[in-house]
Amino acid sequence: MEMADETANRGEQHQPEPPSGPAPPEAPPPPEAAAQPSTQSKRTLWIVVAIVGVVVLCSMCSCAGLLGLGSVLEEEIEIADETATEPVEEPKPPEDPEETAPVETLDSVEETEGEPAPGTRGNPLPLGTTARIGDWEVKVTEVNLNANEVIASENPFNDPPADGTQFILVTLEAKYVGEESSTFWASMSYKFYGSAGNTFSSGGAVIPSPIRDAGETFPGAEIFGNVLFEVPSDQIDSGAIIMEESLSFRDTRVFFAVR
Repeated sequence: MEMADETANRGEQHQPEPPSGPAPPEAPPPPEAAAQPSTQSKRTLWIVVAIVGVVVLCSMCSCAGLLGLGSVLEEEIEIADETATEPVEEPKPPEDPEETAPVETLDSVEETEGEPAPGTRGNPLPLGTTARIGDWEVKVTEVNLNANEVIASENPFNDPPADGTQFILVTLEAKYVGEESSTFWASMSYKFYGSAGNTFSSGGAVIPSPIRDAGETFPGAEIFGNVLFEVPSDQIDSGAIIMEESLSFRDTRVFFAVR
């Protein structure tokens, strides 16, 4: 017991005394680690950024789409305005082929170099060709070079043609283009020119639809009818019809072919 106390007293006697002077400052506490964002916060941030980006992109696309749509509408409006201002053509009625068919006239028959002029003795006008003779436009539309039976059936009192001759029935169409009025048979002379150079006057029998039945004709009116000739059979080939104004000092003579 005494030894334990003695040992304890020794220990107390040998403990070092604290140094004299002011006490050293205390060491600052270690800095706390910066708070790190959690994984959940990072994910939420990226989601927000993505949503904002999508919204911005959609807005840009919408603006571009609206601009494009506006351009298209503007073009459509301009086209509609141009269409509205263009004159609308009314549909034309179908043309009558008979009215639109070209009419061959003496002026439209071309003169070939080295050949006689059209409508002359050496170059008679083809059938259906119109020629201006005085105040009339005349054409030969049909020629029956052997009308004996037609004349016989027209009237039983018609005499047959003389031996070596035959009847020729010529159909004419004429339009009066003068200023006053006129009668065709009185103002026009017609003959048959034979291939031997002889001429033959019309008449001699009762015929169907004679041109002499056409009365007084005023400007723009048209007439048609037949003229009869009795011609030797050997002078029909290369023959022609001669028509010209009656009692005229002008050279209005025109030759028409019979074939």
